[in-house]
Amino acid sequence: AFAGTGAGGGAGAEARRTPVEREASARTAPAALPPRGLRRPCLEMSGLTADWSCWRGQALLRPLATYALFCMGARGLGNERCWGGHFTYELCCNSSFPEGNPDCWDSRRYTNRRCCLSLDDPIPLAHPLNLWASKRWRVVAGKDLGGWMVHELTFYGDANCSQRLRKHLRPIDSGHRRGFQPSHAFDQWVKATDDYFWYSKEAGRDDAWLGSEFLRPVEVKCVSIWHNNIPSVPVTLQRWEELGKCWRFAGFWPKAAGGEWAQLEAPGAVGLEEEGEVSQ
Repeated sequence: AFAGTGAGGGAGAEARRTPVEREASARTAPAALPPRGLRRPCLEMSGLTADWSCWRGQALLRPLATYALFCMGARGLGNERCWGGHFTYELCCNSSFPEGNPDCWDSRRYTNRRCCLSLDDPIPLAHPLNLWASKRWRVVAGKDLGGWMVHELTFYGDANCSQRLRKHLRPIDSGHRRGFQPSHAFDQWVKATDDYFWYSKEAGRDDAWLGSEFLRPVEVKCVSIWHNNIPSVPVTLQRWEELGKCWRFAGFWPKAAGGEWAQLEAPGAVGLEEEGEVSQ
């Protein structure tokens, strides 16, 4: 009755099992591990395949396996920052072109090297950020005045005062006398006998100022001004810093002559770094 027990009984039971039962048992039985020295690598990079059975007992290596499989999943997608709309990896990184599909590249931001051969190369900004740009600029009279009379004020985007900054929203000022609004200083009309000019209220040093607010941030590199305060007035150029909610230094001229055009070149970034907060 007990002939099937023991080693011989086990062998007899195995002999009595059908082929189907043997196959099912083989699928469910735990896989035996080979000796430690004969175990093969868990991730065969040449074939990009993973044998999960060899990870048993190697918990410290599991994060490495997860990362490797993630990289394998991303293989062939290129840089995901490049794709949007009809621009896809399949369209742009087509192997029939030596450098990818030329219709996808703009030679600066989106390139074959950045989009097809890299996984995470950041895309450069469309317009490089200008730390010295601001929407509001002004000139300040550094002298006690009964009133500052400015016939014309022009801001330029180049050091030679040739590229006029035109897209301004509105003129801004420290305050003016009735009938002498700041818009008169931006009408592109200058004569010594001109009756249309900006005329500030009585002001102390650095209290009288005139400027412009632009549609988008700009950098002023040159200023032309025609004022009637003879012989001269010290003038400071300032830009508004939105983050600090204050005016920042952008240039200074100890003598801006009156009764004629005075062209003032801004020192640029170096000058901006030399001075701190000016006023609220």
